[in-house]
Amino acid sequence: MDEHSLERKEIQPLTTTLPHKVFSISALAVSLIPYVWVLGIISLAIRARLYLGHWPKPSHPDPKHLPFEFHQAVLWAIFEGVKWSIVIVPTLYLASRILLKTKLGRSPLHIYLLGWGVIALMIIVPHIDFVMWFMD
Repeated sequence: MDEHSLERKEIQPLTTTLPHKVFSISALAVSLIPYVWVLGIISLAIRARLYLGHWPKPSHPDPKHLPFEFHQAVLWAIFEGVKWSIVIVPTLYLASRILLKTKLGRSPLHIYLLGWGVIALMIIVPHIDFVMWFMD
């Protein structure tokens, strides 16, 4: 290999790298939405704990009866993002393959699926079932 072929491989035109970076950053941002929602629910549960003097349980008390309307409204808005992420993540991966003729890394996808695993644990495991309490 000569020096010229090595130089051409290192330098890529901006038009091919920028869209890939945009898709990669978008995929990573969307894959973090479940974590933001879970952290918001945990922070609401901590606020409820401080307000009530005990950890909230499903239907005890109903989160709507606590004086944290803004916090709950933000969480419901983020939940809309969580629902939309089910469509957006696969769309980003398919669009990157079709439009850019390249694959996105699998890290955002793994991070996204792990986030759904955390949500599932917070639904199933007693004593941390704050998702069930919030959705109640």
